[in-house]
Amino acid sequence: MSIAPFLLTNVPQLSLSSAKQRGMVAVLTLVLLAACPLHAQRPKPMLRRPGKPDINTKITEPKVVRVVSDENKPLADAEVRIGWWEDADGDLLLRAILDPPKTNAEGKVLISVPQGAVRAQISAVAPGYASAGTQYSLSGEPKIVLSKGQIVRVLAVDAEDKPIEDAIPLLERSRVWPREFKPEEGSPGVFVSPVVDLDRRWMRVVDANGDGPTRYSELIDIRNPPNFDEQGNIVAVLRPGVSLKGRLDDSVPRPVSGGCVELYIREGEGHRIERNSWTWQDTAEVASDGTFTFESLPTGGHVQLVALVDGYQSKRPTAESLANYLFEHDAGETKLIGSMTERNDAFWPQLFPLPLDQERIDVELACVPTADARIRVVDAIGQPISKASIRFNPNGYFLGGELFIPGTEGFAEAARLGESREKLSNIRKWATAAYLNVTTNDQGIATVSSLASDTRQTFDVEADGYQLPVYPSSSKDYPSRYATLDVAPGETTPRTVTLEKVRATGPRELTVLDSQGQPLDGIEVIITDVALEDAEDEWYLWSVARMGEVVSAASTEGGRIQFTTPLELDGKRISRLKLFLKGNVGRRASVFGERLEIPVRDDGRVIVLTVSEDPPRDEHSYRKVGARYVRPEEVIDQSPKQLLERLVQLPTLIVLKQLLATANFTSATPIELEPRCNSLKLSDRTTVELVETEQGPRVVVLCRVQPAGAPPAERTSQLPEAAFVFDAKDASLKGMVGGWSSGKGHPCDLSLTDLGPRGDYFFQVTASDENGPYSQLQQWTLVGQLDSPALTVFSHRRDPAWSADSYQTDKLSAEFGYLEYSGTKSKRGRDEPGWLESGAKVPRKIFWDGRQNKFIGLPELWVESEPLYKVDIERSSAFEPLKVSPDDIVAGGGRRSYENWHAWDVAIPSGEPAQLKLLLVNKDDDGKEQVVKELSSWPLASGLHFVQLNVTNGQDDAKIELRPFAVEGAVDQKFTVPQILLDVPNSVSQTAVLRAAEKQLDLLRYATQDEGVTLVWRLNRN
Repeated sequence: MSIAPFLLTNVPQLSLSSAKQRGMVAVLTLVLLAACPLHAQRPKPMLRRPGKPDINTKITEPKVVRVVSDENKPLADAEVRIGWWEDADGDLLLRAILDPPKTNAEGKVLISVPQGAVRAQISAVAPGYASAGTQYSLSGEPKIVLSKGQIVRVLAVDAEDKPIEDAIPLLERSRVWPREFKPEEGSPGVFVSPVVDLDRRWMRVVDANGDGPTRYSELIDIRNPPNFDEQGNIVAVLRPGVSLKGRLDDSVPRPVSGGCVELYIREGEGHRIERNSWTWQDTAEVASDGTFTFESLPTGGHVQLVALVDGYQSKRPTAESLANYLFEHDAGETKLIGSMTERNDAFWPQLFPLPLDQERIDVELACVPTADARIRVVDAIGQPISKASIRFNPNGYFLGGELFIPGTEGFAEAARLGESREKLSNIRKWATAAYLNVTTNDQGIATVSSLASDTRQTFDVEADGYQLPVYPSSSKDYPSRYATLDVAPGETTPRTVTLEKVRATGPRELTVLDSQGQPLDGIEVIITDVALEDAEDEWYLWSVARMGEVVSAASTEGGRIQFTTPLELDGKRISRLKLFLKGNVGRRASVFGERLEIPVRDDGRVIVLTVSEDPPRDEHSYRKVGARYVRPEEVIDQSPKQLLERLVQLPTLIVLKQLLATANFTSATPIELEPRCNSLKLSDRTTVELVETEQGPRVVVLCRVQPAGAPPAERTSQLPEAAFVFDAKDASLKGMVGGWSSGKGHPCDLSLTDLGPRGDYFFQVTASDENGPYSQLQQWTLVGQLDSPALTVFSHRRDPAWSADSYQTDKLSAEFGYLEYSGTKSKRGRDEPGWLESGAKVPRKIFWDGRQNKFIGLPELWVESEPLYKVDIERSSAFEPLKVSPDDIVAGGGRRSYENWHAWDVAIPSGEPAQLKLLLVNKDDDGKEQVVKELSSWPLASGLHFVQLNVTNGQDDAKIELRPFAVEGAVDQKFTVPQILLDVPNSVSQTAVLRAAEKQLDLLRYATQDEGVTLVWRLNRN
């Protein structure tokens, strides 16, 4: 395998101190590239410095990026660009790339990831495909999926049919600034797009280079354009738009100072407001007399307006009034308001129609007072902090789903026309001084103005070396730093904010064992002193003022201690910690005051507590306990088999780690045992399971892991789930399943389950991963066969449902299992079939054949036009595609594991109905099958049916019970037949559990005690 030798390194960088800037950054398309050698040695970890990107571009390591089609085929010659790197704190380092690298024949390219980067914005474009990209975690292998696209050609002309050479075609959802279309050389007025997504439908062509007002074309559906020339160019005729003159109502005192009016138009079919449609956005200054003007706007749609000036804002309309407007003007579905009311943003728009036949419209905006806030910023001892930045980002919401912040919309569509930069700059300066970034004075005080008064405000405060504390009510697992403020119209609300020192910190983990290597819980450690890297003999007593709250943590079940430790003091690295230990060891021994010195970074050693053999001083005293910090082998010096036995008896991380060390396994480190992954015993989930497989007994250990080389996660819930599998006989490691993150950075989930037949135990590994219309990747791997997944499927979230009952039975084994897909719909009826491109209708299931040890199903399936799933056949070692034609009967099922019940999903094609007959048959003298007795016959119409049959053997005969579901006119029926011989593996010998046939298909064939007589349940179709 060869990889294109392109390395993205040592290029101009631009840092952003907050991920909030991503929306603005996304419009940058300029990118620079250079190459430099890779560094093999991993340096010391970097200290985190919130507010600045902790990324070192001088030290890099390689990472492969894959580019594939929506059919999961590799794409060669795809250009790959990095938009920005992101560190663990969310701070960004922008990239600029002029000469992007291209993928090789395998769709792969090598990039160089700088030290400290944990995520990146990566995009790609390939010939014939629309560009795509998003944010990816760098712990996995980023994969970019590109879809086939279209090239749009348009000819822009004026009302006199003259070409317009400086026009700008604007196709919906354009992300390229300022022009996505390029003029065609030698063809005046003709513009050609790059390859764009097929679902981008609506377009207008705009021109502001003439002497008069801005001209617009009509709204054009490029799927069905009204006019086009002989060269295939869509012809767009541009005419002046409608002028909008507006004023703030008389409640706003004159003269008006500062502020702006934000404008938004979204239109699709019939100029109605729809998601994924054409948009136009603009900003206007408000004059001192309270008026504002938009000289020319596209006609036919509906304009949404929001005003904000010093002391006043446009009034938020009620949800009822917005719904009435949408209904009266046929302007869009009222469900558009649902998202708006759920979010309850600070600004909602007032709506006005833009008629097709008018040159000018006049509007007046009803207004209400805004609020002010007086923010005082102090440190931990109450001293004022000057030059602190106070940032409010009040969101507004336009109908159709667009969020905005007044005064910041500098990259709106109107700006593509070269609007006055001075106007936008003036508006931005006003907004910055009012609420976007207000700086405290020498007394630590700042006044924030023009705040929306009918919603709770959330804001951020930062100062050099300081940060907001974690908000008191935020989740311990998901801590957030912000402040809130309730304000009243026309009033100034005081608020004091206390900042804390910014300290570089990192996770630290310890394990506490007794002298026999058993884990101890309830042992508390407290950090009392720290030593610096260059002076390890000098200890610094813990200071709350300099280091924050005292760090302490207690061991949980398994002897595990987790805490967050400071990594630096006064800008110098901390290298060692001194711990104070306390807690009981057993009933009559106590460790209190023992001290240990440990490195600040985990070095694999553990704390071992040894109870003294000396008796206590008196009957009321405890035995003393000594503490050591040693390698785990000193107390757990056992063979792999002994370690495995110990792990089964009492699952602990330290024993698991020792067992993995004996196998020289270094690909991942177990961090936490995870019983949630065990779906075999839902009422009593365990982290270690002994599983019988065809390859022999296996011990399965379920946990979360830290993949080697991946950045540490802030929470264990962000780590991928995994399973380690050991041979129960010799304790050898058979492998790890899971333990990876998807190309989008989502950690995988893992579940140990079964699919019905006894011994068919699987690992179900699932992660969010986009592939065309699908958002989820799922793999099914047999516990006894870890070399490759038995099945790999792209599907939708929450899919599939699956059968699982073999673990609960020790008498009768099921013949089959299944995975049932519903797509984006949470629940579908049993009688709703899946569709093939050929028109055939089949069960929405992939079946597991427990006798043939393989999955059987359709490689790809739809429900009408919605795709349900797609099998990645190359990564499905035990998948057999079913061959089916539109005229075939399809049936999947067989014997279940409960009291000899049998079940089938039956799909009958269009046309004549089929007959489902229960028969007793034998063979005549010539060996031909003949019917001895027809017990029952049902017609099955075209569609999907679910039928069941139960066999109960008595002393002299057998009872047969039939249960049809979704079979019109059928009722439960019971029959008496000769005793059935059930000691056969298949309900129909030598056949797969999912099969298709054109005329006849037997669901069941069982021999009876009567010589030569067979019970048959048969589908016939003429």
